[in-house]
Amino acid sequence: MTFLNSMTTKFDRKIIFVDLGLIEYADALELQRETLKKRLEGSVPDTVYFCEHPKVFTVGSERDDANVLFPREHLESLGYEFFETDRGGAITLHEPGQMVVYPILALENYRKDLHWYLRSLEQTVIKVLARVGIFGNRDEAGTGVWSQMNKICAIGVKCSRWITMHGIALNVTNSMEGFNLIVPCGIQGRGVTSVQKLAPGRADVESIKELFREEFTRVFLSS
Repeated sequence: MTFLNSMTTKFDRKIIFVDLGLIEYADALELQRETLKKRLEGSVPDTVYFCEHPKVFTVGSERDDANVLFPREHLESLGYEFFETDRGGAITLHEPGQMVVYPILALENYRKDLHWYLRSLEQTVIKVLARVGIFGNRDEAGTGVWSQMNKICAIGVKCSRWITMHGIALNVTNSMEGFNLIVPCGIQGRGVTSVQKLAPGRADVESIKELFREEFTRVFLSS
């Protein structure tokens, strides 16, 4: 676990950024739950976790077996774990090379508005992509960030007493072959893409993390 820089404003908002490296999805989920409990108690500040996960499909509240194109046993035989979770959204894929970010934020210190929070996460990613020469956009097809018609970043969150958990998954250098085994985010007829595909010379997970930290700070601490 690596602690990155923390940011504070005159409004006493403080965000700690922590890099967990490669971590099992179940372990990261437990850590989020522990941090959320401490945040509710006021014993820790807002915390943003960066990580990557081994190959795992996660399913949110929008559960539909039609979005899984092969039996679970087949997916597991290919080395994929399958995890049902309590975030919003449908099925997605996590794997090494994808930057996953889990903000544990007390929205009462920003805006008690989940729509605003989701749009702010999208805006952060759009700004990061712009810095590596990629045009990112929102799409009426659903929450997340797209590049033209292809999704590059999935977003799924949960909010308990205005404390957030779960977050974003930005495709950077991951192979993405596993997306062919599902209907990503339950959206038919759309593709997925990555920083590697669109800006191969800028596809580095560590540098993308730093850009995200900078843009997240600008978006949330300037609001």
